[in-house]
Amino acid sequence: MKPYPPNTKVKVLSLKLEGTVIERLKTGEYRVVCGAMTLIRPERDLEPLAKDKWKKYSAVAKKKQFQADTLEEKPVQTIDLHGMRVVEALAHVETFLDKALMADCGRVEIIHGVGTGALMQAVHDFLKKQTYVTRFHLDENNTGTTWVYF
Repeated sequence: MKPYPPNTKVKVLSLKLEGTVIERLKTGEYRVVCGAMTLIRPERDLEPLAKDKWKKYSAVAKKKQFQADTLEEKPVQTIDLHGMRVVEALAHVETFLDKALMADCGRVEIIHGVGTGALMQAVHDFLKKQTYVTRFHLDENNTGTTWVYF
């Protein structure tokens, strides 16, 4: 697949959001702006948005005046560890948590999947050792996701 250049309109498949590519990172992932959120997503989670569809959204945006809510919630950062082995996943989690702390996120979402539970257990063991993590728990509706709070 050809890399997406900056300003490419894409759809983030896992979140069902449209956005614009800002840059391709050295890791091969992409920084994508979706509204007020800036996300880092792997290439497999992006799909180019058809030009006719993007024009439709642009026309709607130009016609309407959008006003931001006065109480803004910080965007939730997400990392997806599907298909990774424990050592690789923990390296990504460590970098992800560092960036989330620097961005002053109140909480983050780690998607590790269900599987055998080995990846989840490794992530939870890692989180227990981190002094900046105040608490974490499995998502009540999805045991393949862990919420982490700072």
